[in-house]
Amino acid sequence: MGHRESIPSEKFDELLRGANRRIFRMESLPEYNVPDDRVICDQFLRGVPLPPLDSPEIKEWDEMIRNYRKRGISFDRLRLMPETITPYLRYEIDWVYSYTAGAGEETRFWPIKKSSPTLQRDFYVLDDATVIHLEYDQSGRWTGFSFETDSAYARDLIAGSSQLWNSAMKLEEFLASYRSRIV
Repeated sequence: MGHRESIPSEKFDELLRGANRRIFRMESLPEYNVPDDRVICDQFLRGVPLPPLDSPEIKEWDEMIRNYRKRGISFDRLRLMPETITPYLRYEIDWVYSYTAGAGEETRFWPIKKSSPTLQRDFYVLDDATVIHLEYDQSGRWTGFSFETDSAYARDLIAGSSQLWNSAMKLEEFLASYRSRIV
């Protein structure tokens, strides 16, 4: 199942800045327990109106995406969806993905039950060559980054995620289906 070498956040930032074609993110957890994100999610769950697009929580990330897009680098996210949509996923679907789409990120959706267990994890793929894992504990709290050093395993993750990406539902299609469900 590959071999991981922990890397500091600064090294991840450096690798991200060095991308020149594509930044791909596989997102698999039903809920993340990241403090800054949690504050905004809790606001969503309380029915607070959407934060303004120029709020600091949103502006920095969106600006980063816009800068990559200006350089011709695609910024893609594949969201593996469980059968049951958690409150946290509702927040991501209704707030997060709409904001990041406006900045130029493309998000697609794939049922987690139709994906290989190998792909049911969180990672970035940079320029279809480098795999960086996002490490989380059992509660969904982020614990760090790790670089995939097993080149065969990295190739499997890259090929598998590319295959899912090509078959996955685009954001607009997903939203139409999701929002038309009877509650």
